[in-house]
Amino acid sequence: MNGLKYLAQVNEKLGELDLISFADFGTLLGIVRENGLLKNDLDVDVGVLALSDEVFAKVEQTLSGMGFHKHKEITIRGAIKKQAYRKHHVTVDIEYYFPDADSALMYCYLFYIPPDSTDYDHRKCVIKKCPRVTETEKVSIHRQTVLIPRNPEKILEYKYGTNWKIPDKGWVYWEGPNTYPTDEIGDKQQLS
Repeated sequence: MNGLKYLAQVNEKLGELDLISFADFGTLLGIVRENGLLKNDLDVDVGVLALSDEVFAKVEQTLSGMGFHKHKEITIRGAIKKQAYRKHHVTVDIEYYFPDADSALMYCYLFYIPPDSTDYDHRKCVIKKCPRVTETEKVSIHRQTVLIPRNPEKILEYKYGTNWKIPDKGWVYWEGPNTYPTDEIGDKQQLS
């Protein structure tokens, strides 16, 4: 249950800085669909709105102050797109979201290594779009209060499709709905 505890703490601390953060991807799916973390999920996914360049430094400073160490960072042409932090064998993945200029959507970058690749420092990249999160709500899960988007079902449908309530053992995250190819390459910096 450390994952939920850390999620609650990260939400609280980032909220004190007026940053919008929320349970994301598999963590959000587990909270909404199964009232807890997914059984085989190895990390905690946190979405953070990146509305200015100051956000990245604020997140790093906050998590470092909480005893997390930055474990991994993925950049595109030097610009941060994703980070991972660790504390007591729990990894917190930070997905940064950017506003989609012409719509009410936002997007993040998903990085992956193609099954036939041996290059572990450079990642292929897709863009994942979903409705903008402008408000969050508190939910209590196993005595921890965490933040989720105000419209979690709509977010999950965008990310996982209309069958998001049904577990899919063959799920490939970089091929899901509202996922768009890009020629960008993510550069991974493994820090520990």
